[in-house]
Amino acid sequence: MNMITILWKFAGFPAADTTSLVVFKDAGEISTYAGYAMAWAYESGIIAGKGNGIVDPEGIVTRAETAKILESYLSSRETGR
Repeated sequence: MNMITILWKFAGFPAADTTSLVVFKDAGEISTYAGYAMAWAYESGIIAGKGNGIVDPEGIVTRAETAKILESYLSSRETGR
Protein backbone atom coordinates (compact mmCIF):
# COMPACT_ATOMS: atom_id res chain seq x y z
CA MET A 1 0.00 0.00 0.00
CA ASN A 2 2.83 2.41 0.79
CA MET A 3 4.41 1.63 -2.57
CA ILE A 4 1.16 2.42 -4.38
CA THR A 5 0.81 5.68 -2.44
CA ILE A 6 4.34 6.72 -3.41
CA LEU A 7 3.64 6.01 -7.10
CA TRP A 8 0.34 7.91 -6.88
CA LYS A 9 2.09 10.94 -5.41
CA PHE A 10 4.84 10.70 -8.03
CA ALA A 11 2.15 10.63 -10.73
CA GLY A 12 0.80 13.94 -9.40
CA PHE A 13 -2.10 12.77 -7.20
CA PRO A 14 -4.42 11.78 -10.09
CA ALA A 15 -8.12 11.65 -9.31
CA ALA A 16 -9.75 8.30 -8.65
CA ASP A 17 -13.10 6.91 -7.57
CA THR A 18 -12.67 4.96 -4.35
CA THR A 19 -15.96 3.15 -4.94
CA SER A 20 -14.15 1.11 -7.60
CA LEU A 21 -12.48 -0.79 -4.76
CA VAL A 22 -15.73 -2.44 -3.65
CA VAL A 23 -14.81 -5.37 -5.91
CA PHE A 24 -12.36 -6.45 -3.22
CA LYS A 25 -13.63 -8.29 -0.14
CA ASP A 26 -10.97 -6.63 2.01
CA ALA A 27 -11.43 -3.08 0.70
CA GLY A 28 -12.45 -1.99 4.20
CA GLU A 29 -8.90 -2.71 5.37
CA ILE A 30 -7.43 -0.05 3.09
CA SER A 31 -6.19 2.87 5.17
CA THR A 32 -7.92 6.18 4.60
CA TYR A 33 -4.68 7.83 3.48
CA ALA A 34 -4.23 5.24 0.72
CA GLY A 35 -7.79 5.02 -0.61
CA TYR A 36 -7.38 7.30 -3.61
CA ALA A 37 -3.97 5.86 -4.41
CA MET A 38 -5.26 2.29 -4.38
CA ALA A 39 -8.32 3.25 -6.45
CA TRP A 40 -6.10 5.02 -8.99
CA ALA A 41 -3.78 2.02 -9.22
CA TYR A 42 -6.71 -0.34 -9.71
CA GLU A 43 -8.47 1.89 -12.26
CA SER A 44 -5.17 2.35 -14.15
CA GLY A 45 -4.50 -1.38 -14.31
CA ILE A 46 -1.41 -1.11 -12.13
CA ILE A 47 -2.85 -3.55 -9.61
CA ALA A 48 -5.50 -6.21 -10.06
CA GLY A 49 -5.59 -7.79 -6.63
CA LYS A 50 -4.15 -11.06 -5.40
CA GLY A 51 -6.98 -13.32 -6.50
CA ASN A 52 -10.01 -14.60 -4.62
CA GLY A 53 -11.38 -11.07 -4.54
CA ILE A 54 -8.74 -9.60 -2.24
CA VAL A 55 -6.18 -6.83 -2.60
CA ASP A 56 -4.38 -7.59 0.72
CA PRO A 57 -3.67 -3.96 1.66
CA GLU A 58 -1.82 -4.91 4.84
CA GLY A 59 0.25 -7.65 3.19
CA ILE A 60 3.91 -7.61 2.31
CA VAL A 61 4.71 -7.04 -1.35
CA THR A 62 7.02 -9.65 -2.84
CA ARG A 63 9.82 -8.87 -5.28
CA ALA A 64 7.78 -10.35 -8.10
CA GLU A 65 4.74 -8.24 -7.18
CA THR A 66 6.95 -5.13 -6.96
CA ALA A 67 8.37 -5.82 -10.40
CA LYS A 68 4.87 -6.30 -11.86
CA ILE A 69 3.56 -3.13 -10.22
CA LEU A 70 6.48 -1.08 -11.56
CA GLU A 71 6.12 -2.62 -15.01
CA SER A 72 2.39 -1.85 -15.05
CA TYR A 73 3.00 1.69 -13.76
CA LEU A 74 5.56 2.42 -16.47
CA SER A 75 3.31 0.89 -19.11
CA SER A 76 0.36 3.01 -17.96
CA ARG A 77 2.50 6.15 -18.29
CA GLU A 78 3.47 5.22 -21.83
CA THR A 79 -0.12 4.61 -22.88
CA GLY A 80 -1.43 7.62 -20.98
CA ARG A 81 -3.94 5.68 -18.86
